[in-house]
Amino acid sequence: MSKIHYITDWEDWEKFCALEDIDPYENVDHGFDLGGGNTFDIEYIGDLPEKKPMINIKEVKHLFIK
Repeated sequence: MSKIHYITDWEDWEKFCALEDIDPYENVDHGFDLGGGNTFDIEYIGDLPEKKPMINIKEVKHLFIK
């Protein structure tokens, strides 16, 4: 038996993804195999915000180290 749980809040989805060590922008669903044909799925169905740009520390370290 499959059970699907939906998350609509982006902050909750980010927290869940941090616990599972997955990228919230790359995955909008995550499942667990419970054995015996049973699964537990979690799916994010809210708006996907624009991904925040990553900073390359090598490019900006001169701003902090003098």
